Amino acid sequence: MAASLPPAFPSTEKIREAILSGRACPPPERPNGCCRVYVYVDTDDAAQARAVSKVMAEAAQGLATPWLKKPYGVGCDALYVGYDNASGLALAMGRKICNALREIGVRAYREEIMD
Repeated sequence: MAASLPPAFPSTEKIREAILSGRACPPPERPNGCCRVYVYVDTDDAAQARAVSKVMAEAAQGLATPWLKKPYGVGCDALYVGYDNASGLALAMGRKICNALREIGVRAYREEIMD
């Protein structure tokens, strides 16, 4: 399974540290109505996606930011950051988690799913 990971994909511990650093009280972004905030990891193919999903799930285990196999309103696995109820806080956490993951070599992006 590990052979399917992208080259130089970071360890579970580094990913876990990136998620935790992203959750550390960033300043809120713009108020944006009500939405669920997710962080996705981009991969090249299905085999990589399965391997990355396993590592991400292990890294997120026990955190307040779970890795979901069937997120609400989307079609692929994602890290659920939280629900933004016009505060901008979950949006900011999603951005900060993405940036922290990118710094360690994970191709991550944030998505907002409106109600």
